[in-house]
Formats: sequence, C-alpha cells, structure tokens
Amino acid sequence: MLGGEEVEYQDFLSLHKVQLEHAGVPKHYYRRLYEKLCHDIYDSGSYFILLTDGESWEVQSTRTVDGSDANTIFLIDHCWTFHAEHLKKALREIPGLAPRIANIIERTGQAE
Repeated sequence: MLGGEEVEYQDFLSLHKVQLEHAGVPKHYYRRLYEKLCHDIYDSGSYFILLTDGESWEVQSTRTVDGSDANTIFLIDHCWTFHAEHLKKALREIPGLAPRIANIIERTGQAE
C-alpha cells in the first residue's frame, strides 16, 4: 500500500507527466521537482549568480551542475517585477522579498 506522500507524488505524475515528457524533462528529475514544488525550494542561488555590468545581465554557475544529479532541476522564482523608481519601496513592503532577492544575488542583510 502506498503512503500519503507517495500517493500525492503519483497524483502529481498523473497530472503532469505528459507535460514533463513534452518539455523534455528527464525522468530522474520528476520526484525532486515534485519535492521542490511541494516545499517551495528555490535553491538556484546555491548554484548560480546573476551578474550585471549595468546594461546587461548574465547568469554564471558557481558550482558544477551535474545533469545526472536529480537535485539539479531548479524552480525559477519570478517573485518580482518592478519599475526602477519603486525598487526600494517594494523591497521594504513586500513580505519576504528582500531575503529572497538577497539569496538570488548573494548579498546578506536587508534592503536599505
């Protein structure tokens, strides 16, 4: 008999397996993707940093990303869309935003 979490994983697969297949996501990522979605694990900041020269942005790897490692599937956190003139206000007022952005850009502390 399947336990509760396993039943939920099977439900996830029954709903999303076709999407994952069509997107070309290798099967060894399915369970970890499910876990990251269930537990809001946004760990790309542990593997990548965003760099800018003021005009353009670049993503750079900070660790080796091994495609055979099921943990190297990442949720992309589209947590913030802003106009430059509202940047500081948004960081102060949107709960949890400043720490999330700090993690993404590898800074510590809070927004000014």
